[in-house]
Amino acid sequence: MMIYKLWNDIHKIARHNDNIIIINANIQKNGKPIVEKRPCTCIVLYQALIENILNMIFKDFNEPTLSLVFEELAALPFKIVKTNLAFTALTESGKVVVWGAYQNGGDSSMVAGQLASGVVEVAASFAAFAAITDSGRVVSWGHASYGGDSSRVKWDVACDVVRVVATDGAFAALKKSGRVVTWGKMRDGGDSSQVEGNLQSGVIRVVATESAFAALKESGQVVTWGEPGYGGDSSKVEGKLVSSVVATNGAFAALTKGGQVVSWGYHLYGGHSCQVKKDLESD
Repeated sequence: MMIYKLWNDIHKIARHNDNIIIINANIQKNGKPIVEKRPCTCIVLYQALIENILNMIFKDFNEPTLSLVFEELAALPFKIVKTNLAFTALTESGKVVVWGAYQNGGDSSMVAGQLASGVVEVAASFAAFAAITDSGRVVSWGHASYGGDSSRVKWDVACDVVRVVATDGAFAALKKSGRVVTWGKMRDGGDSSQVEGNLQSGVIRVVATESAFAALKESGQVVTWGEPGYGGDSSKVEGKLVSSVVATNGAFAALTKGGQVVSWGYHLYGGHSCQVKKDLESD
């Protein structure tokens, strides 16, 4: 019971409930496999537990030692994000580990204390990272010109951020209120001042190409900013009610509430869909 309690407690802390795995599929009953699902990523550990192997392996371990073993297993990296020359690994315990070119995000020493635990998501531009903590705070590091310096919007992203999206040189943070906050290279969407009035509330989704952002609002309106040739100019979809927006590296495509597909941006990345216009029209 001690082992099971330790396992259960550690995995609750590690927030494994979004990682459902299938176990015991090899146990047969009436010729059919018995399939169970549990919120845990340590399949080998749990399989050993239910087969009573764990007691044999750890029979000489005391409780503090067992606790350390479980904590280490729970801290295995589960998501890796990259800039052009650096990596970030986000562990199950919410710790961020970085390595690579220090100017491109490989050095997080200035914000290390804020990345030791509680991080839930990390996004990357070409040379910088932005992390969201469980309190909704944004922590950024890396090349200042590529969004590594978010001091200009420090108080705007201090809480209630639910999502961060990146272009090559900028970040956009979506808040619980539906407001969007941006920083980074102006030409890559770091400056949203021209559409600021449309980004104060009601935004439900933000997507990005390499150099532009598109925000979808509850009303169905699409708001874009950034490099015009990479989707920053959305005049094609102006006045249309949209239900969803997706992006390639250089173009956006929107599905209108009337069933029409509209695309814009760099033609080599899907910005021009005129050749298949008839096939995209709603039946």
